[in-house]
Amino acid sequence: MRLLQWIVPRRFTAQLVLLVVGSLLVSQLVYTIHTAEEQGALIERVLNTQSRALAGNIAASAAADLVQGDLDTLEQLLRNAIDTSGTLSL
Repeated sequence: MRLLQWIVPRRFTAQLVLLVVGSLLVSQLVYTIHTAEEQGALIERVLNTQSRALAGNIAASAAADLVQGDLDTLEQLLRNAIDTSGTLSL
């Protein structure tokens, strides 16, 4: 009980200020956590979409060479895809 009396001020205005500041702090913390989770989900969806598009583009560009059996050109296409900046981050 003494600890509570030491923490909580006696004047009403100080108590009111403490209540408002505490509620703003809690609301800011909840908003930050919510936004971080939302941004994480968005980044995950974007990376999945980019990786699917990249795989589809590689498959479309390599289909003719694969049918013809031109493995050297196919290997070159795959090397170019890996060397492109950002491909390894996907």
